[in-house]
Amino acid sequence: MLIGVSGALLGAAVSLCWVLYFGSKGMLLRAGIFDKPLHVHPTIGPGYVLSVVALAALGAVLAALLPSLRASRLRPVEALDSL
Repeated sequence: MLIGVSGALLGAAVSLCWVLYFGSKGMLLRAGIFDKPLHVHPTIGPGYVLSVVALAALGAVLAALLPSLRASRLRPVEALDSL
């Protein structure tokens, strides 16, 4: 669970830095079908970042819940033997 939550926070921090950097400088996109290049300035809202981090954290908690519930029903010797 901690790995999932820390991964969600780290991913959000890296992507937020990327968006802030390219949002201020802009990105130049060139496609063969267009005559002129396209200048893009990406933006992202704090509510979106928080909802994505919360969703990733919820997914990590749910993924860690089932194995921990199964392990809690076993005796320690049985849990170690099943590895």
